Amino acid sequence: MTPSQSVSQPRVLAGFDGSTPAWRALERAAEEAELRSVPLEILLGRPWDRTGPPESADQGALFESAHAMVERAAGQLRERHPGLELTASVSSQPAGSELLRRGRRAALTVVGNRGRGDIAGLLLGSVSMAVAAHAERPLLVVREDAEARHGRVLMGLKSEADQEALGYAFEEAARRGAELLVLRAWRFSTYPTTVPDEQTAAAVARFAVREEREKHPEVTVRTEAVLGDEARRLAEASAEADVLVIAAHRNRHRFGPRLGPVTHAVLHHARCPVAVVPAE
Repeated sequence: MTPSQSVSQPRVLAGFDGSTPAWRALERAAEEAELRSVPLEILLGRPWDRTGPPESADQGALFESAHAMVERAAGQLRERHPGLELTASVSSQPAGSELLRRGRRAALTVVGNRGRGDIAGLLLGSVSMAVAAHAERPLLVVREDAEARHGRVLMGLKSEADQEALGYAFEEAARRGAELLVLRAWRFSTYPTTVPDEQTAAAVARFAVREEREKHPEVTVRTEAVLGDEARRLAEASAEADVLVIAAHRNRHRFGPRLGPVTHAVLHHARCPVAVVPAE
């Protein structure tokens, strides 16, 4: 199923834990739901960490406190977005696994780049990383300091095989009335006959967008080939984008899928929200 295809009970799912990044992600999730004209679901995972609740803790009281926190968040969103349909709940399951389960039926899952339990200064939290590595539907990772709007969607193109992410990027640009910049990075090599030069890299990008350009004539799209490390060039360009779209190329590992190095680096260093679209 591609990102452009409908899913059952389409909605935006937002992970929330009361942290500053989670509040920023929640506001962005409300905007995303309004852009799609779908409901918003707010989810708070079980109110203790993976080691379990403290021995002296009253689990009922922990859940009661968690419900009160998520309802306060929902109430504030209802005031700021009066036309938005939303629900809020607390799960007895860990946040990461529950976001993945519910996210299979969501149009988009939104999380902050780090949560309340993560180490201060950490660029990407454990829950965000786990969901990015396993999500089967598009995921938006939001930084709490990404406030400026530029009227641009940025897409990092690895090859013409990134059609699902490319289609999502066109849809994002259409929803926002923004221009789309498709960026393809290339490098010099000691074997120049086997590595595309700048002209070839630019031609690949132009060819890749041709089909989606015909589907979305309302979108102004520009393709650009740049010399240098892909992750670094995308992170630099993200400073002037409202969202960066990237295909999730995952490496298989005996402990489960792992994010590819470019996706991993972009999630840590991008200066705008990053939409991770699972690649086939």
